[in-house]
Amino acid sequence: MDPITAEILRIGISESAKLIFQKVLSKNWMKEYTGGRSIVEQLLSLDIQSDYIVKHISRAMKMRTIHSSENDVMLNSIYHPLTIHREGKNIKVDDKFLLSDNNITNIIGFAGQGKSTILRKILLESIKNGDKIPFFMELRKIEAKGIENSLLSIIEELGIKTDKKSLNSLLSSGNILLLLDGFDEISSKMRMDILSEIISLNRRHGVQIITTSRGGTEICTESNIINYTVNKIKRSDIMSILKKLSESQEVEEDTLQQIFHMLKGNTSLVETMNCPLLVTLFYICYPHLDSIPDSATEFYSKLFTTLYFRHDKVKNYKRERKSDIPPPEAFNVFCALCFKSIYDNKQDFTELSLFEYTKTITCVVRSQ
Repeated sequence: MDPITAEILRIGISESAKLIFQKVLSKNWMKEYTGGRSIVEQLLSLDIQSDYIVKHISRAMKMRTIHSSENDVMLNSIYHPLTIHREGKNIKVDDKFLLSDNNITNIIGFAGQGKSTILRKILLESIKNGDKIPFFMELRKIEAKGIENSLLSIIEELGIKTDKKSLNSLLSSGNILLLLDGFDEISSKMRMDILSEIISLNRRHGVQIITTSRGGTEICTESNIINYTVNKIKRSDIMSILKKLSESQEVEEDTLQQIFHMLKGNTSLVETMNCPLLVTLFYICYPHLDSIPDSATEFYSKLFTTLYFRHDKVKNYKRERKSDIPPPEAFNVFCALCFKSIYDNKQDFTELSLFEYTKTITCVVRSQ
């Protein structure tokens, strides 16, 4: 058993899942939902219950971040309570946070705000404190198969004997929570199909669905969907996130205090670091910065160069490079690559496809 799964079992998620299954099973089930009830009964089997934790929940609780790109980290070790708002009301997504209804709820945020992390926190708290069985899916990975078929596959992979009729019975029972991450990451040609399925599942079964998306996508403007927006973080959030990051001991305590002191007098920089991703980038870059940026423009301009050279700076070593592209041109290529991949709705690359993409973009940049 890997360390992350062992940690999940240690903090009692397995026992919490068992309690949810028992709680759901003890409800008064209408005769027409017998097939759905049989799925829950099977979930109480020790082997299937263990697989639900290890094969499904554990995978969602494991994360790779820009600060831990080569090793899995546990959600709780990196999560800082973020807030979402709707109609002027702020809600902190913290321990014991629950959204329990029969609606479609969409959490909107820009890149790096922590939408996916919030959804995983909702998954964790739903297991610990909820009364519905949660299932987590990344939409970009299931867009070709669809939501309902993917859910059926997840359930069957746990060793549960079932069929679509029983699954529909379970969905209609009011005992399931679907957490669907990254609507904006679905290919443009599939978005309306997935949105139609989300709406259909909710209308036919009354199943609760929580999604995440960047702003401006089709789901954000669809009627009868409740939109929450992730708030930009404040100075106190930045301090807390930095403390959590510093537990890796990459930055010494004295240096951390210097950062805190510097942030207290630099309102412009605080306003620039308005999401967890930018705070993490600042933390990574800080030991290698020649000077502290005073503005948003300077902050972003320093990020690329600092990340580009940071390993060599640490070792006082000029690495032999396979490319003869100077840093300013590399920056332009990087920006163009980002723009083109977003324009093409391309989020996943193999080493070969990224090489070909970069090669094409480099030719375009050099021709300008």
